[in-house]
Amino acid sequence: MSPCGIAPGAGGRRFREVREHFEDPKPGYVADWADLPDWQRETDADIFEAVEAAVG
Repeated sequence: MSPCGIAPGAGGRRFREVREHFEDPKPGYVADWADLPDWQRETDADIFEAVEAAVG
């Protein structure tokens, strides 16, 4: 999962938030949603949905 744990599809925000914490982040941490491999999009979406359900 991306380290900032944000909503899927928010790639621009992901890049800015990751850059605040990592000087030279891995490409997968700042990639646009459409550029991520299917397995990573599915994993990120599952994690996001679980967190969303937990905090209600």
